[in-house]
Amino acid sequence: MVREETIARRRVRALLDPNSFVELDALVSGGEGVVTGYGAADGRPVYIFAQDPSEKSGAVSAAHAAKILKALRLARSCGAPVVGMFDSAGAWLEDGVLAMNAYAELFAQAARMSGVVPMVGVALGACVGAGAILPALMDAVIASESASQWIVGPGATAKELGLYPGQVRDKELGGAQAHAKRGGVAILARDEAEAIGKARALLALLPDNSLESVEDEPTSDADINRALTAVDPAKPEAIVSSLLDSGTALPLYALYAGSVTVTLGRVGGRAVGIITATGKICSGGCRKAARFIRLCDCFNIPIISLVNTDGIAAAAPRDLTDTIKAVAQLSYAIAEATTAKLTIITRDAVGAGYAAFGGRASADAVYAWPGAVISPITPEAAVAALNKDELGAAKGGVEATRQRLIDGYARDVADGANAARLGLIDDIIEPADTRRLLISALEMLQGKRDQNPPKKHGNLPL
Repeated sequence: MVREETIARRRVRALLDPNSFVELDALVSGGEGVVTGYGAADGRPVYIFAQDPSEKSGAVSAAHAAKILKALRLARSCGAPVVGMFDSAGAWLEDGVLAMNAYAELFAQAARMSGVVPMVGVALGACVGAGAILPALMDAVIASESASQWIVGPGATAKELGLYPGQVRDKELGGAQAHAKRGGVAILARDEAEAIGKARALLALLPDNSLESVEDEPTSDADINRALTAVDPAKPEAIVSSLLDSGTALPLYALYAGSVTVTLGRVGGRAVGIITATGKICSGGCRKAARFIRLCDCFNIPIISLVNTDGIAAAAPRDLTDTIKAVAQLSYAIAEATTAKLTIITRDAVGAGYAAFGGRASADAVYAWPGAVISPITPEAAVAALNKDELGAAKGGVEATRQRLIDGYARDVADGANAARLGLIDDIIEPADTRRLLISALEMLQGKRDQNPPKKHGNLPL
């Protein structure tokens, strides 16, 4: 039967391969505000639901939720990814408590599916009230610039905070760009078409389910053996671009916590997740990395960490507890991850920066570039703490004495070669050889099998 080409059906067809969509529950009474079904994306099966703002404003009724729940359950039982397209004014008020119970059932199902199959949320319009929670329960949220996510709208927010209505602006409160800057949106797209295209790109870098791995892409010997051309540790984005296979980079959370970047892509045809840590790491950067590590680990994607950090950023007293918890979350995530883990120390790995990213316990292999500094504190801080008497006794050449001591500490204590002699670094490598060595390490670790101790689950420090 030919269906009316509604907004939701148009969006579904834009995501899926031509003529592959099969709709489910098309005639369910009360469920007109959502289209559900399955199809193929690049030839791979995917389940999908798309809320339709042209039908009851996409409002979630009990029947609407039941259609989504059916699609989610089928995806879970068949081991296929799920894409949800969100554009809804919120709960269908006529259903009263039934609508809220429907949301509760959706939240529970999404939580149970987490880590079983990939779930991608695509926000293309309003996500209001409890409707803002379901996409946040998915593995990644992709949002068009015109999308918005509110639990409490601008007017009610202003009233509750004792502000004038105009003091709470729509875009600043719940706009897609605002959420992207606060870490709530993984990929911010210019428009609907780009958002849907990014969803396809993300699916291509994720497996069908947690029992499988992402299929490798063919790679020539020349590409495998090519030298890394970007070798400035202060420019991590350039290193990532040079390291990854051409055209495969998909950055996530690019507008949030710039001290850390996280990128999905391919190295030698194999899907990987790359983390860079540069300078002082803020609490947001720790959470960003932890979230990304858990995504990669869920779906057997190797993690490569590029470390050039001199520790954790100082926090104001009111933020110190939050920073400690954020570093604990990162440390927990990397320690718990059982996927292949590789670390390259490109220049500095100081203090908690080394422990969280570069420590031997946190990686299957650790390499360092020449001149890498690995130390509890920076050489400058170490000299200030250890050589007070010598600096105080220096006459007329305090700065020269300080620099001599700093150079000596960096050479004799903090140099990466010393860590290599202690067995904490596998090798000091030339930057140009980094890509080739990582491809070799990934090949050797392809069959890695590791398990955490039997338990119900750990207690993530939230």
